[in-house]
Amino acid sequence: MFKRYSAILTLLLSGCGAWQAVSDTSVVAYDAVFHRRVEEVNVDLSARAELNPDSAGRSTSVAVRVYQLKDRKRFDAASYGELIVKDTPVLSEDLQASMAAVVNPGGAASLSQPMVKGTEYIAIAAFYQNPDKTGTGSRSSRASRCRQTNRSSWRGWIRR
Repeated sequence: MFKRYSAILTLLLSGCGAWQAVSDTSVVAYDAVFHRRVEEVNVDLSARAELNPDSAGRSTSVAVRVYQLKDRKRFDAASYGELIVKDTPVLSEDLQASMAAVVNPGGAASLSQPMVKGTEYIAIAAFYQNPDKTGTGSRSSRASRCRQTNRSSWRGWIRR
């Protein structure tokens, strides 16, 4: 009699474990389909030959920085000069990660970095020899726009 109850108890307990495994797998499958997370940020930049002219009209390189941010308010409020000189302190509370490249006239650059958990925005700032009067050398984009694949990609053409 004891062996019989042991066998039934063992079967019931192993059934509980199987149910847990099935429910865990269902959650993972649901998240994979409906909550796909961006794994990596890839930025490809290409510049035309007549890029960023100096006072003599010669083409010069452009420095580009890519930021992973929790929120974009500080980035949007930062001035061009603040981003050049002290971007880390200005963006401190929102800054998750950053990467940078220098793009030469007629050249290209590719940047790649793992997406940090909690990143909501990707911001890109380009620093020119003579920025325009409005100071528009930066853009930000919501990271969730790229959640359709495991790898997010931004392509930018620097034309200034």
